[in-house]
Amino acid sequence: MDQLGDKVNAERAKHNKLDVNKLTGVLYADENMPMKEVADLRQLLREINALKLADAGYPHKSGMEVSPVLYHTIALPRLLPPMDAKIMDKEEVEKIGTALFIIDLSAKNSTPADVHKGLTEHIKQYDRDRGKYVFSLEYDGEIPYGQYIEAVDMVFSVVYEFRDKLAMKEHGVSYTELGPDLQKKIRKVYPMALSEAWSGS
Repeated sequence: MDQLGDKVNAERAKHNKLDVNKLTGVLYADENMPMKEVADLRQLLREINALKLADAGYPHKSGMEVSPVLYHTIALPRLLPPMDAKIMDKEEVEKIGTALFIIDLSAKNSTPADVHKGLTEHIKQYDRDRGKYVFSLEYDGEIPYGQYIEAVDMVFSVVYEFRDKLAMKEHGVSYTELGPDLQKKIRKVYPMALSEAWSGS
C-alpha cells in the first residue's frame, strides 16, 4: 500500500497530460479481502486525485482461470469523490427530495431475492414521474469484498433491467444497442445512483 501512490504516479507519467484524467484503475481482489482494506486503498487514490476506479476480482481458490480481458469487460466502474467533496448524511439527502433505499450488508434477515425485489419496487415508486432515488450501500470494515461486489452487481443489474425496458418501449432495441445520446437520456431517467456508508470497525 505504501508504494501504490508512487506506482500510480509512475504510470500516469507514461501518458500525455491530456489523457491522464481518462485513465481508470482496475482493482483485482480476492473475494475474502475485508472492505476496510479496500476503503484504505480508495482513500489513498483520492489523496493523489486518481478518482477513476473499476472493481473486479480474481476467482477465489481457482487462480487465474478467467482471462484478465474478461475482468476488464465486467469490472464495475466508479468515480471516487474528490477530497473536497461534501459528504451528506441521510437526513440531508432526504430533505432535498431524494428517496433512499438502504442495503445493509450486515443484516442477517434478508436474502438477495429480498434485496432485488426491494430495489425494483423502489425504482418503480420513484422513477421519472415521482422524483429522485439513491441506493445507500451500508457495511462494516469486516464485510468481505465478494459480498460487497455481489450487492453492487445486483444494483447495476436492476437498474439495467429498467433501462432495457425503457429502451425497448421507446426505441424498439435494448439499451446497449442505442447510440450515446439516447443512452444518456435513459441514464437520466434511471441513474446509477449508489452511495456508500461504512463503519471502520
